[in-house]
Amino acid sequence: MTAATRKLGAAARPAGYAAALEKVASDLAERHPETRGLSEAEASAHGLPSLGQGWRINLQINDDVRLIDVMIDDRFPFSVPRIALVDPAALYSWPHVEPG
Repeated sequence: MTAATRKLGAAARPAGYAAALEKVASDLAERHPETRGLSEAEASAHGLPSLGQGWRINLQINDDVRLIDVMIDDRFPFSVPRIALVDPAALYSWPHVEPG
């Protein structure tokens, strides 16, 4: 495992990590009352070992409710959160952007 993907210990996290983590958690809970923390197995399912914390929210999209995982790594707040659809719609049913 490379240093870029290895989980950092608490001592190696950026100084603002704990405060940023609490801010994200409280903002998500305020906007989405059914927010819950991800288990380690749920976070690991996304295949990115550097993800340390995550939350699952119910997001209303038109007439549908989708499960969305919001995850942060040990370098947060100096890295961007990762967002993942838990139950994606059928292929090509939503607009999307291809990388590149």
